[in-house]
Parts: sequence; structure tokens; C-alpha cells
Amino acid sequence: MPPTEELCVTWREGIAKDSTDHLPYDLFAAAQTLRRQKHRVTWKTGQDWAWFDISVGDRRALLDYRPYGTLNSAHNMELGAASDHFR
Repeated sequence: MPPTEELCVTWREGIAKDSTDHLPYDLFAAAQTLRRQKHRVTWKTGQDWAWFDISVGDRRALLDYRPYGTLNSAHNMELGAASDHFR
């Protein structure tokens, strides 16, 4: 299977602070909105999945974890939204 391109995200706060996760580049490749995506989150003592919606447009991505509060909380994930500006 050929390798996939990834974007690295380093978390600045919360349980995963200072850890880096890899998200598939395809999520950010086009202006789009995708629902119920998931990615692996790692931290010093473990790892698990986090579910989110993503909206990409105008060189900005918004990852919104809030719609999956119950599911993410059950996996010890924190809730909120993350915004990233890219070139």
C-alpha cells in the first residue's frame, strides 16, 4: 500500500499537550465540509480516537469536536474546536 501524505498537528493544551498527531492530507486538500471523521490522538500515557467535523475553506481549517461530545468524552477526549491557517 503506498504511503499517504499527512499533516502533523501538535496540540497546545489539554491531555494531549505537546504531542503530535498525523491527519491525512486529503482532509485539507479541497474546500469542503466532512462530517464524522476520526483521527488518533496520542498523549504521554496512552492514545485513543477522537471524532470531529472538518470545514476547509480560504486556507483555513476548522476541526469541531463538539458535535460528538458524548462519544469523545467516553474516549477521554476533550471537547472544543481547533482552527488552523495554512499556506
